[in-house]
Amino acid sequence: MSDHDFSEVIQFLELETQFSTKPVYHRDADNKNEILIMDKKKAYNISILLGHLKMSVADIKKALYSMDEKTLSPDLLGQLLSFVPNEHEISQYRQYSGDLSLLTKPDQFAFQMSLVKDYEERLRALKFKASFRERVEELRKSLDCVRSASLELRNSKRLAHILEIILAMGNFMNKGNSRVGEAAGFRITFLTQFPESVQLTDDLPTVEKAAKVSLETVTTDIRDLWKTLQEMSTGLEDSKNNSQYSESGDQFQEVMSHFIEEATEEVQSLFRLQASAADEFSRTVKYYGENPKTFGTSDLFGIFSEFTKNFEVELMIFLLFFVFFLLCSSFCLFKSYIRMNDFLLSCTF
Repeated sequence: MSDHDFSEVIQFLELETQFSTKPVYHRDADNKNEILIMDKKKAYNISILLGHLKMSVADIKKALYSMDEKTLSPDLLGQLLSFVPNEHEISQYRQYSGDLSLLTKPDQFAFQMSLVKDYEERLRALKFKASFRERVEELRKSLDCVRSASLELRNSKRLAHILEIILAMGNFMNKGNSRVGEAAGFRITFLTQFPESVQLTDDLPTVEKAAKVSLETVTTDIRDLWKTLQEMSTGLEDSKNNSQYSESGDQFQEVMSHFIEEATEEVQSLFRLQASAADEFSRTVKYYGENPKTFGTSDLFGIFSEFTKNFEVELMIFLLFFVFFLLCSSFCLFKSYIRMNDFLLSCTF
């Protein structure tokens, strides 16, 4: 090799060293003897978490492999998810060949967690599983509420009596008004139904609760549950032939497969209940002459909820106004009668 060739090799080696991808580690500003890989703020937050943990890293890893929900509470799972090592940190840990004790405590913790097979996916699966039953129960209650309230509004005899009385009173008061249309006469026998009808809330116990439920939102939540289950199922199916799940004592596949099977049936049951609730709601909206496509649960149940809350007060005001109207009408009729009688008497003489 000539001197010229040797010089080129030296230059190449210098460039390779200068632009090498070998990770650069930084000393912790607070402790010069420790190496800090992760972001300082993240390290600080993990330090706080580690200070409150009453278990070792080995215990956490054991709980993750055994899918121990008693040890790994939803709150802890949420915190662990917040501090999952990112791609850059994992890359740095894999290239690190020094003494682990030289890393900061947060980095040591993150390093150990990065060794857990599919660490982040495992955390998400456990967190989803832990909250699944509660979410399903909440959605089921909301759907039952919408369905029950819809039936109450269609089947309440007291409500039907009240609406009939109000219609009759309104028609009587608008009698002769061509703008309103033809008016039916008012039958005072309806007044005998008021004492019974006043107890309207007894017939509509779930309407107020249903006014706070959005059927559209509930439907979206059910679809989200279904989508998550399908994604988890696909992930488990893909991992069956993956050798990384041969870890001794790893219960991830078995536990999650069983959970997904049961959860799928529950979500399918929710879909059936949602269809039933939506059908009953649609029928009730049409029953009251509105369009189900533009009239939501908050619209229908909100109107009747407000109506039942203020019904007794509004009823008294309406009755007083109606009695005043009748008295005025009677007085006008009486005056007309007197005038007519005076006119007839004057004609006689």
